[in-house]
Amino acid sequence: MPYQALTQTPAPVSTFDDEAFELAFAEAENAVHTAETMVDNEPEVAKEEQPILSEEEEAERLARTAGELYDKLQHERETDEKFRNSGFMALMQKLRDREIIVRGNDMVEVSTLNQEKKGDGMEEMTM
Repeated sequence: MPYQALTQTPAPVSTFDDEAFELAFAEAENAVHTAETMVDNEPEVAKEEQPILSEEEEAERLARTAGELYDKLQHERETDEKFRNSGFMALMQKLRDREIIVRGNDMVEVSTLNQEKKGDGMEEMTM
C-alpha cells in the first residue's frame, strides 16, 4: 500500500452558528444548576465559613464577572451578528456598567431607582 500524505485544512476561526450558540448557553445553565446543587448539598458548617459580603461587594463582583464575560466574547460580538444583537450580551454590558443592579431577586435599572428616589425627595443614588 503506497504512502499517501494526508493534508489537513486549517480549522476556521471559531464562529458560532445558532446551534452552537444555544448549546453554549445550555451548558452554562447546566453548570450554574450543578453549582447551585453542590452548594445546597454542602454541610451547614461549610456555608457558615463563607464570608458574608456587603451589598456593595456583591454588586462589584457581579459587575466584574459580567465585564469579564463581555470582554472575553469581544471577537464573537465583532464577527457574529447574533452575538452583536444578543439580549444576553446587552444585559452583561449593563451589569458591567452598573446600569442595572440586582436587588433581592429583581434586576432594576439604576435610572428607575434614581427617578423613584427623586420623586420621594431623597438624595440621588450614585454609583
